[in-house]
Amino acid sequence: MSIADIHFQQKTLLCSSSHHGHEGAFSPNGTFCITQRVCDFQLDQFGVVNNSVYCNYLEHCRSEAFHALGFNVHETARQGKALALSQLNLAYRRPLRSRDTFEVKMWVERVTGARVVLGQDIFLRATGEQVLTAEAIIVWLDSQYRPMRVPPVERAAFQTLYEQGFRRHGKVVE
Repeated sequence: MSIADIHFQQKTLLCSSSHHGHEGAFSPNGTFCITQRVCDFQLDQFGVVNNSVYCNYLEHCRSEAFHALGFNVHETARQGKALALSQLNLAYRRPLRSRDTFEVKMWVERVTGARVVLGQDIFLRATGEQVLTAEAIIVWLDSQYRPMRVPPVERAAFQTLYEQGFRRHGKVVE
């Protein structure tokens, strides 16, 4: 077993052991994973998680991933810039119910000069069933809230994650 394999197992255990959504980790393939549990107040009148709550689950995963990368959204704002979600597309597969434990995963699908496109999935921990798949488009805004280019440090970090995903899937990195 290599050091990379041990590191990956430690990160996987860290992700899998967190039921309150306060920990998460990047795997060697550039995917961030966080485990959360459904709370009763998140249910609708049909006994399943309300559709709007899934956006919160996805946002929490993105926020924790950005934090793990060392990005401080508040510091970015103090510098006169803003990080914004410009688009979120969801495809629901199955509902979550009270006390379900689930994993939210996030990876980089594309990095351009002006945006970062993230893929996200939610899986039920007990069965591995896919609950939801999503695509989130993140942009940076200047102090006037006009779109700006992705800052170099952030772009490099997201590009590295993108390339890690390509290596894992046997694709050629340009």
